[in-house]
Amino acid sequence: MGQVTVVSGAQRRRRWSLDEKLALVEASMAPGVSIADVACASDVDVSLIYKWRRILVSVAPERSRSSPQFAEVAMRPEQPAAPVADKVIVIELPSAKVRIPPGASPELLKVVLRESLA
Repeated sequence: MGQVTVVSGAQRRRRWSLDEKLALVEASMAPGVSIADVACASDVDVSLIYKWRRILVSVAPERSRSSPQFAEVAMRPEQPAAPVADKVIVIELPSAKVRIPPGASPELLKVVLRESLA
């Protein structure tokens, strides 16, 4: 039969030092690591690690190595070159298809992409 330990009183809650929190957050941000695995191995609730990550990002964004985000890129076979006036850049997003004509201003492009990704 298994053993059960009941902890009560003031010692019931664990206290984590800043160094321990940082070590767990950094371990959770390693490539290919599951936050649930880090939490389980450290006997910490997953929500605490998420909370500590949010605090770290708001307090010291340079220390939070947030995981990179990538967009899927599909390469199509090269087609004969069109005249410069007919060239259009097409960006296909999950929510929209953006066509960028030649001579489009960078400011307009920023606004269109920001709205398309929102």
